[in-house]
Amino acid sequence: MTAEDFISSRLLSMCKRPEMWGDNHAVEMQALLLLEFDLCLRENDPSRALNLYVAELLRRFPQQPNWTLTDLHARCCPEIPFGDLLLDVHKSIQLTVSAPVPPKCAEKTENAVWRLDKEKRDSLLKAATFSYRNRRHLDKLGD
Repeated sequence: MTAEDFISSRLLSMCKRPEMWGDNHAVEMQALLLLEFDLCLRENDPSRALNLYVAELLRRFPQQPNWTLTDLHARCCPEIPFGDLLLDVHKSIQLTVSAPVPPKCAEKTENAVWRLDKEKRDSLLKAATFSYRNRRHLDKLGD
């Protein structure tokens, strides 16, 4: 089994039965880590994963607050199984990553997204980081 096969099978497993991997927030963070690992293998640039992820959330939920996918799911589309939504987000990102784009064009596109959505993206990143740190702190208090 290649690393790419492992990433794909693990993501499918997580999305089929997310409750086996933790709450939705934990599953979202694990899926983001898999995306970073995938981009590290494909492009040797795992830092791009977060930019692509945030851009995809902004594309899907343009009028919503800058929250994690977990929070957006609960607010906007709780009728859709979380695993299905997460898998669809990752598939969209994979199409973006696997599409051949000339380097100059890719650089301009990523820079444009960075400039136009910087405030929204920064807000989302702060929310995700804050949520993750608080959950870890609360977990430690519960022990």
